[in-house]
Amino acid sequence: MAAVKLLNGYIDVEKHYNKLVNPCRSISPGASAVNNITDEMVKDKSKFEQIYAEFIDFIADGVIVGHNLAFDMGFLREKVKKMGKPAPANHTRDTLHLAREMYKHLSLPSFKLTDLRRHFKMEAKNEHRALSDVIATAKLLKKIIEDKEKKDINVI
Repeated sequence: MAAVKLLNGYIDVEKHYNKLVNPCRSISPGASAVNNITDEMVKDKSKFEQIYAEFIDFIADGVIVGHNLAFDMGFLREKVKKMGKPAPANHTRDTLHLAREMYKHLSLPSFKLTDLRRHFKMEAKNEHRALSDVIATAKLLKKIIEDKEKKDINVI
């Protein structure tokens, strides 16, 4: 799980949340091939239930932004429901939807974060790892906001 703070267009990577979480089940070979996370790496890590409160404290009342956010929020809602807790009530923005709207004129293979990151020449270290993807998403949001401001369109 990872998160960064984006304040006034500045990505504060020093103040970030980044933890490997024990999924309490085996990681599929396909997922492990994509994110390079193995069962061995997470076997002694905290479970979601153990880190949820500190994650919620980190995001506080900020807007939750993600790329294909429905996937992540669905997972989050399912987990917190099993814990008997309410899902975060934060406002949300999905960079996938924003990018599809803003850049529909571009000829891209897809609107996956990887394709958008490459198109806009956004460097990424450890692609498909949570913190790297969160930083790429924050950079993409910043780009979308800048481009929409040029067209005088409100994003957030």
